[in-house]
Amino acid sequence: MGLTFQLDNSETSAVNPATQDYFQNVTSQEGQNFSSGNGSFGKYNTRKLIPSYNYSTVDNPYYPSRGKALSFTFEYNGGVLGGNVNYLRPTAEFRYFRPHTKHQNVIAIRLLASHVRGFGGTSVPFYDRFFPGGDFDIRGFDFRSLGPISFLTRTVQKLDPETGNQIAAPFDDIVYVGGDTRAGA
Repeated sequence: MGLTFQLDNSETSAVNPATQDYFQNVTSQEGQNFSSGNGSFGKYNTRKLIPSYNYSTVDNPYYPSRGKALSFTFEYNGGVLGGNVNYLRPTAEFRYFRPHTKHQNVIAIRLLASHVRGFGGTSVPFYDRFFPGGDFDIRGFDFRSLGPISFLTRTVQKLDPETGNQIAAPFDDIVYVGGDTRAGA
């Protein structure tokens, strides 16, 4: 069993204009706290309390050949702890190892489930949401390179080559926003 307390003060700014437009739109429609309005997504002051439970009968942490491991964590952010970000994130993971073919190979199973949800009128900061891709996820995709995504159509100023005047033109862009639930094997 374990208990962790973490204090984090961070500030984020727009990666590109499409990302800033998307989060400002979410703020105005859903009343969430993604943006502070001055080109910055905001200042996030998080206070986390993370109780955890781990049980393991795995024979070797680096080269396991038999056993099982079970872990639960419950991340409580904000609320009575303070800060301006409030969310909950329960996570459960199960791993199972069994020798196979006369102990030359090992069958390994891993199940993972997690869900993150804001409370108290705040949303989960985009950097704490779930993004597939990267070293420990689907092979062949860069970090944060696939869904969940949002398509954003916005109007940009464009120079008309014939007249030389500025005109408004629609422009489609992709914004990576992350998800609130993660499950994997």
